[in-house]
Amino acid sequence: MRWWIVVLFLIYLSAASATTFLPQTLDDLDRQADYIIVGTVTNQNGLQENKTISTQTAIAVEEWVRGSSIGDTVVVKELGGIIGDVMMVVPGSPHFEQRERVVLFMKEDSPARWRHRIAYGHTVGMAQGKFSLETDEQGKEMLINDLGGAHLLIGEKQKPISLAAFRAQFKQSFLAQLLSWLKVVM
Repeated sequence: MRWWIVVLFLIYLSAASATTFLPQTLDDLDRQADYIIVGTVTNQNGLQENKTISTQTAIAVEEWVRGSSIGDTVVVKELGGIIGDVMMVVPGSPHFEQRERVVLFMKEDSPARWRHRIAYGHTVGMAQGKFSLETDEQGKEMLINDLGGAHLLIGEKQKPISLAAFRAQFKQSFLAQLLSWLKVVM
């Protein structure tokens, strides 16, 4: 007779453990990002710092949509990952697959961290700033956003956009690229 109370309590507990985002548009992500890149995941390493597990993901940059083109690799560090038998899951943290092609809105951790032509940072808006590239039925590459187990507080997640339309919207001018490069060099 009181089993429904237990069911409601379990539903409440499962909802309470989820991450909830305010939805961000591509323009919102763009305003916060230091770099926007198109690239391929090449390597992942789990790290344990104190009691927190994170994952560093190396991405070979195919194209700098916005930001400096001084390097050919970026490394993003996100909460969650696996160390030995221990797994830490952070709903809303982006998940990367080996050899996955991605579009990434990236916030640099520190400009002083440029080493060996590698930029270090994290995604903007957690999983909202990472898009997988998938080919649709017409052969167009589309940006697909997976919220990594998180939920949006209001609204809907990003509508798919083609890579060509994305490039047209966000590709910076040659002058802006040059100024960005000079900022990194100086």
